[in-house]
Amino acid sequence: MEVVLYTRSGCHLCDLAESALLEFKAQYCFRLEIVDIDGCGKLNKLYNEMVPVVCIDEIIIAKAPINLVDLQNAFESGS
Repeated sequence: MEVVLYTRSGCHLCDLAESALLEFKAQYCFRLEIVDIDGCGKLNKLYNEMVPVVCIDEIIIAKAPINLVDLQNAFESGS
């Protein structure tokens, strides 16, 4: 399973999402990539108002505000 967290620096919701994903990573088997949207104009335009955004296998499964119970359910169901 491949998980991408779209984030930006200075975003406390992004920090919380990253922390939760790191905890889930210990429990579920997945590769985590963290992408700062401010480094890419296309991603910034796409996700600007939605960060943090969590994608599992290229499908958006959560965006701000992220519900940790829903996020955990996504991992338990295999997305």
